[in-house]
Amino acid sequence: MTLDKSIRFSCVVNRLGYIVAYKYREGLTPLMTYEETRKNALLSVIRHSTRQSWENKMGKTLYSITRYEHLTRASIPTQDKHLLLVSFDADVNAVDRLIQRKILPLLQRQAHLHSTEI
Repeated sequence: MTLDKSIRFSCVVNRLGYIVAYKYREGLTPLMTYEETRKNALLSVIRHSTRQSWENKMGKTLYSITRYEHLTRASIPTQDKHLLLVSFDADVNAVDRLIQRKILPLLQRQAHLHSTEI
């Protein structure tokens, strides 16, 4: 959450759609209950899996963004086959830039750290 003040929520979801870690911005009132968030995470994994069927033609999915009235949600695949879901404030227009300049580099650094531990 310290990565950018516009991040409302982030979670890591495994391939089966289970949330393995999550965090809300301090002081935030969530728009969904935990159960709704869990179901939404599962649906995000399913949507991501449908995108993967086209990767042999279009290339690897780097991330996807969906804009809702009350927030913007990004789904970002990680090196370890998990999915990082990040929600941003609705009024943020630079979501692509935030993902490309802050989130993807962070994920790459973490993947590099894990690969050197082996």
